[in-house]
Amino acid sequence: MCRAKARKGMIRYADCVSTGSKQRRERRRKRQKERARAHATAPAALPRAPGHPSAAYAHPYETAKDLFGKEMSAAELIDRVQGFSWQGSFYHLASLAAIVANEPGGALSERVRRLTVDPIAQLAGSGLDLLKRARRAVRERRNRIVLAHEEAISFLQHLVLLEGGDADATPGDPEIALWLAGANGHLARWSEEDRVALSPDERLAAEMVRISRFNNKPDSLRALVRTYRIFGRKPSTGSLSDESRWKALASLAYQEGFEASFEIGLGLVALLAGRWGMLDAPDPNPVINVQRALANSRVSQDEFIAALSGVTATRDDLRAEISKRMRPDGLPHSPTALFHTPLVEIEPRRFVAASPWAVIGLLRTGVWARYLAASKRLDPRKGAQEWLSGFGYMFEDWCREVASSAAESSERRATIILPSAPGAPDEVEDVVIVDDGVAVFFSAKGRLIEAKVAREAVSPAKTVAWMEKFFFEDKGDDYRGGAVRQLNGRIDLLRRGNFEGRGLMKDIPVIPVVVTYDSFGESDLTYRWLEDESRKRGLLQQKRVGPLALARVEEFEQLMSRVARGKTVSKFLLERQGAGRHRRLDQLLYEAEPPIPPRLPFFEREGKVLTDRIASRFLQAPGRT
Repeated sequence: MCRAKARKGMIRYADCVSTGSKQRRERRRKRQKERARAHATAPAALPRAPGHPSAAYAHPYETAKDLFGKEMSAAELIDRVQGFSWQGSFYHLASLAAIVANEPGGALSERVRRLTVDPIAQLAGSGLDLLKRARRAVRERRNRIVLAHEEAISFLQHLVLLEGGDADATPGDPEIALWLAGANGHLARWSEEDRVALSPDERLAAEMVRISRFNNKPDSLRALVRTYRIFGRKPSTGSLSDESRWKALASLAYQEGFEASFEIGLGLVALLAGRWGMLDAPDPNPVINVQRALANSRVSQDEFIAALSGVTATRDDLRAEISKRMRPDGLPHSPTALFHTPLVEIEPRRFVAASPWAVIGLLRTGVWARYLAASKRLDPRKGAQEWLSGFGYMFEDWCREVASSAAESSERRATIILPSAPGAPDEVEDVVIVDDGVAVFFSAKGRLIEAKVAREAVSPAKTVAWMEKFFFEDKGDDYRGGAVRQLNGRIDLLRRGNFEGRGLMKDIPVIPVVVTYDSFGESDLTYRWLEDESRKRGLLQQKRVGPLALARVEEFEQLMSRVARGKTVSKFLLERQGAGRHRRLDQLLYEAEPPIPPRLPFFEREGKVLTDRIASRFLQAPGRT
C-alpha cells in the first residue's frame, strides 16, 4: 500500500495503487512528469425518450469522473498501461471480453460485476478523496454500474498493443477496473468538426449508428451457416454468375477453396469463440496454441496457419496499423485494427483472440472483404464494383433461400411470393409475405456501412450524408437509388395494379421493410429521422402504407421463422404503431418469444452438417495416436 502523502491540492490516479513495487511506481511518476498532460471531458449522455419502451434497453457506462470525481487524463491512462506486461494485459482483457460477450446477461451480469465493479473498492493508496468517492459509489449503486463493454475493452486492447510494457507484471482485476473507468471517459469522440449544420436529432442518430457497432450478440450458429451458404456459391444473376468468372474470383480469394479454408480456419475459430469465457466450457480461454490444438489432427500446422491468413497479426503489425489514426493526446482514435485481425500472435504459433465479438464479426465482414480484395486484383479498374453488385445478388439469393425454407413448412399460413431470380420480370419485391390481408414488402440490401461512417467516428455529418444516400439517393426515377425510394417505386407499381397477376390487389395494405446485411444503427432516433425525411420527399406517403421497418438479416430470419410456425408477420409489424412506434425489431422479437426466438429448422439442419464437416477435418488421422 502506498504511504506517500499526496501533494496538497493535487489528486492523482498515480496515487491509487492496485499492485506493484515501489520502483515501478517511481518509474511511473518520472514518466508522468516528462509527459504533457492532456485533459479530456466526459462524453455527453444520450437522452432517453421519457416513457418510451426502448428506454429500458439503455444502460450507460460510467467514467472515472462518475466514480472518482475526476476524469483520468490520457497521460495518466497511458502511464498506467506502460507499467504492465503487454502480453499479460492483452490476455487479461481478452479473457474479460470473452466473459462479457458470452456470459448470460453480459455486461449486466453478476459475474462481470464481481470482476469489474467490486475490485474498485480494493484499490488503495494516498489518493484518499478519489478512493472514498469510488467506494461510496460502489456501495450505493453497485448493481447499476457498467464499466466493461465491447468498445472500452477493445479500446484498451489497442492501447495495450501500442503502449504496454515488457515487464513481467500482469494487471489484476482492480487495475483493469481502473483502466476501464479511465478509458470510458475517452470514448464517444469524433475526429473532425462538422462543416454543415446538423440538428440535435441528426447528431444523436449519427451517434447511434456508431455505437450500434458494439455490444451485439448474434446467434453464432446462424452466422456460421449464413456465411458458409452466401459466400460458398456464385450469385444467380450478374457477371459473377458466369461459372468461369466466379471460379477465377473464388480461387484468387481462397487458393485452397472457400469451403476448405473456412472449415479449417475461420469456421472452427468461430465455433470455439462461442464457448470462450464460459465456466462449463472444456477450454474457456481465448487462446489458440497451434501445436497443442493440432497434436492429433488430420490438419497440419501449416495448413491451419494458411487457412487463418488475413485474420492473424503480430504486435508490430497491429502497432503500425493503430498508429495511423492517433489523437493529439497520444491515444488511438476509434481504433479498428483488431476487428480485422483479432488473432494476436503473442508467441510463435500461439494466438490470443481479442474477443468473440471480433471473431464472429469476421463472419459478416472478413470474408466479404477478402472477396473484395480479390476482385480488385482480378480487375483493378472495375473489380470493386463487380463485387459490390455481385454480392448484392448473393444477399438477395440468401433472403429468397430463407423464405423458401419457411415456405416448406406444413404449419405456414401466409402466402410467400418470390421472383424467379433477382430483378426478373415477375419480381414484386425481393420477398413478399401476405397474411391477414396485408402484404409485407421485404427489400434486401447487401451494402455494408463504410468504416469512416461508423467505427472510425470521423464526423456526424459524414454519417448522416451516408444515411441520406443509402435511403434516399435519387437516380432519376423511383426504381433505382436509395432503399426507401426503391420501396416507394414498388408500392406505386402495386397501386397501379401491375401486380394483380401475382394475386396482389392494388389497394391491399402494405408494410415496407428494408432488410440489411449490415447493421445501420436502428434506433428510435433513426426511425424518427427516416419518417421526417420520407415525408419531406413525398416517399411512402401512399394510402394504406404501414410504418417503415428496418430489419437486419438476423431479424429477417427470425420473421421467416414466425412464418414457418404459422404466426402472422403483418400483425406483429403493425404493433410498431402507437406505444410501440419506432421500436427496434430485435427488441420486439425477443419480447414476443423470450428468452430466444426459435430458429428455422433449416438452420438446425445446416448447422449440424457444417459443424460435422468442421469436426471431420480435425479428426485424428488413421494410424496416429
